[in-house]
Amino acid sequence: MRIVGIIAEYNPFHSGHKYHLEQAKLVSGADFSVVVMSPDFVQRGEPAIFSKERRTKMALEAGADLVLELPVCYATGSAEYFTEGAVALLAGIGADALCFGCETPDLTLFRKASEILCEEPQEYQETLRTLLAKGHSFPKARAEAFSAYLDSAEDVSTHILTEGFNAGASLSGFLSSPNNILGIEYCRALQKLHSPMEVFPIQRIGHGYHDTEISGEFSSATALRHRIKSDPLEAASSQILVTDDLLPYLNEKLLTGSGFEDILDISPDLSDRLIRLRYSCIGRSWDEIVALLRTKQMTEARIRRCLLHLVLGITGSQTEQFRQEGILSFARILGFRRESSVLLKEIKKRGTLPLLTKPAHASRLLNESGQKMLAQNFWASHLYRSICSLKYAAEFRSEYKNGPVIL
Repeated sequence: MRIVGIIAEYNPFHSGHKYHLEQAKLVSGADFSVVVMSPDFVQRGEPAIFSKERRTKMALEAGADLVLELPVCYATGSAEYFTEGAVALLAGIGADALCFGCETPDLTLFRKASEILCEEPQEYQETLRTLLAKGHSFPKARAEAFSAYLDSAEDVSTHILTEGFNAGASLSGFLSSPNNILGIEYCRALQKLHSPMEVFPIQRIGHGYHDTEISGEFSSATALRHRIKSDPLEAASSQILVTDDLLPYLNEKLLTGSGFEDILDISPDLSDRLIRLRYSCIGRSWDEIVALLRTKQMTEARIRRCLLHLVLGITGSQTEQFRQEGILSFARILGFRRESSVLLKEIKKRGTLPLLTKPAHASRLLNESGQKMLAQNFWASHLYRSICSLKYAAEFRSEYKNGPVIL
């Protein structure tokens, strides 16, 4: 049996994702596909537009065989944390391959780029520090330092990467594309974990990642989110949440906190800025708060993640402890197809992580670290559902009573 892994948010699920699912099995020769999916909050630093149960059902209906939950501390983290947690989960269930979508489907480029960024040569580190000291944001500084290193490197193998871009690919475009960045980080995570998983990059088709136009067969998730949020009837019927729904919880943290440095991703400078501007944040929208806090060194994307971590109480110390204790200690099932039950048996045989289907089994299956991570996931999902319940007069269902989606 051959298993291919896919890492996704499905925020929301669309035709491009269905194409990716189909291609993943095709190019990898897999019998079954396993999706590692973000829960009720996503890496953009916001609530998922649909609940994890609804997105799980969409994935299964489109052909996924099994959907696993990516713990919230990784799902809402930086690209490094996101990919590290997801790859560790796939490695822990014994996946044979990883297939990801990208703009530049050249595996040689991804592998060499990840190798350089894993080793971080001295010349690269020095240039990166210089650019950061000049006030560049980390993504911009890393791209420029990487480019400078390629120009000066004498290592013959590095020229494979350089020649790849000279052949037509844009280095700046390669390093600035969100999906390519994740692809590099996936390869880095595989190297760190010494995983033998095969890698299959798939060319994204249709509109670009940031496109907001709805047209053709393959519109972007960004465009679909804009469409859903701008239609009051659709938003109400779908019971969607937006970041402004989190403002009461953010305001409470800002008004009562004395310092925020232990919150994941919040630097001492940002903590001081939050304290100094806390009263200026009150009464503003989430986007206005992000704009108020933004600096040249800190991107809006990171600030959004920081604010979400503050609301959810995700600390850097707890996340680091999880990483030090093996990254993950369980694989929680969100849903599966009945005809794929043989897949669950195979994972139990070859995998190193226990499969968790019922919360009642947690005390028996999970170690102390795993129980803390599960409690953190439950808290985040309960917050999401409590806001939905209040906003739409919907029934509140506890995670302790929710079972996996089965088709």
